[in-house]
Amino acid sequence: RVLFRSSEIALTLLRCVGWLSRDDFSNRKGHAGPFVETPGAQMPGTWAFDYSISVEAEAMHAFQSAYAFETPLRAMSTGIHAGILPPEGSFVQMTPPDFMVSAVKEKEDGKGWLVRGYNLSAGMIQVEMHPGFPVARAELLNLAEEKAGKLPPSNEGRLVFKVKGHGIVTIGFQDTRNG
Repeated sequence: RVLFRSSEIALTLLRCVGWLSRDDFSNRKGHAGPFVETPGAQMPGTWAFDYSISVEAEAMHAFQSAYAFETPLRAMSTGIHAGILPPEGSFVQMTPPDFMVSAVKEKEDGKGWLVRGYNLSAGMIQVEMHPGFPVARAELLNLAEEKAGKLPPSNEGRLVFKVKGHGIVTIGFQDTRNG
């Protein structure tokens, strides 16, 4: 027997107020904050919204779905040039799904790349990073991109590291062309 429960979802797309607080409402006595007019908060005009409602059994999957929806594809064009990467593939792949990649970028010093991410879970996890190209050298970095430890690639070219519960990790690496 399957039971269905009716539910309502209320979604506020735009909240505009004329005052931070007023004391003349019939459903509340007194102020809920400072009695300050906010004419700039009216936000007149035409607005467009993108939203998605996702029902997931696991909070982890809901977070990943929401993150994917919020992060649009970013594409850049370049002229035709020789390169070592295949026409299809991933720049980097990460497992397990508890590790959320938050940045992939060229290092500030221009000498290689970095991948930054964080552990969504409360427990320690082991992460495997599979770059889409041969890695010459890799290291753990702090948030200022300063060296914080060594991270030797395996014979297969993957990088394996542990991340504390809710911890942030930054990995810096160079491919074999820039080693």
